[in-house]
Amino acid sequence: MRAFTTTQKNSANRRGNLPLIVLDYSRGETMPTIEKQSSQAARLNFRLPPEIKERIENAAFVSGVTITDFAITALANTAEEVLERHQTRVLSDRDRDIFLAMLEDDSEPNEALKKAVEEYKRRVISR
Repeated sequence: MRAFTTTQKNSANRRGNLPLIVLDYSRGETMPTIEKQSSQAARLNFRLPPEIKERIENAAFVSGVTITDFAITALANTAEEVLERHQTRVLSDRDRDIFLAMLEDDSEPNEALKKAVEEYKRRVISR
């Protein structure tokens, strides 16, 4: 098993305070884990198939970066994309107009909305 490490001072750390990540490659399925270290760094260990490991090593080589830098950059970029997709809603023009009109509407909540709020409080908040 080979371990590849990088520190927070690496060039791959362009997105902010990326933790120290150690990638241990061996046979088996991909199983990610994160381990906190006392120096505010974390460790990420996972297993992956040999074919994927070789592809990652080749991609890092042709990119001119270490395997660790390549993996950190790819993982950080993918994580950011996934979180952005999860946190972003794209509305149609019609839905946008309805939403903005609702924000600008000063009318009082109707009975159905009041009941929905009470039901929400009863089911969710009272837990």
